[in-house]
Amino acid sequence: MTNELQRQHEKMPDTKSMVNHLQELYGEHSRIARYEVTKVLFRAKLQEGGNVGDHVLNMIGLLERLEELNIFLDSELEVDLILQSLSNSFGLFIMNFHMNKLHCSKSHLHNMLCTAHATIKGMNTDTVLLASSKSKKKRKNKKVSEVKPTGGVTKTKGKVVSKGMCFHCNKEGHWKKNYTEYLKSLKVKDNDKPSEGSEKK
Repeated sequence: MTNELQRQHEKMPDTKSMVNHLQELYGEHSRIARYEVTKVLFRAKLQEGGNVGDHVLNMIGLLERLEELNIFLDSELEVDLILQSLSNSFGLFIMNFHMNKLHCSKSHLHNMLCTAHATIKGMNTDTVLLASSKSKKKRKNKKVSEVKPTGGVTKTKGKVVSKGMCFHCNKEGHWKKNYTEYLKSLKVKDNDKPSEGSEKK
């Protein structure tokens, strides 16, 4: 207490009057401080991928600041506030916490969440690796399917285009079986052959 405050309270009959007077002087400041602390505490939210250890320590610090302002919350309510501030990735942890009806202090909850965070981070890494390996397999299969067949025949829009070297004239662009001059020569040979009836005669 400063000298000026001490002088103001010298003539007061009892300590109760002194306390009431001090509350009148400084009560408004504590109310504003309480408002600011609770605003940050109730709006706190862990971002996805954020550090849960630092987040929980920050919330414990805010709860202790309320205690300094003579505001005491139930221990279970304090734990609920911390759990409600977690990101969606901790949904399974929260479900197990309530199903097993766990009761723990704020510091014990901090340790549990740090352990759970390491496990969740490992699971996310495995998921990313699995997804990347599947995408690589898809790309590999796609490349294999895109390879065009080699040979003399390629299909385009339902039409068959013949390509290759003719064994009859040694020119490209058609095959021997489709070469008109070769087919004509075959017809001539067939006409030159004697029929079976003529041989008997």
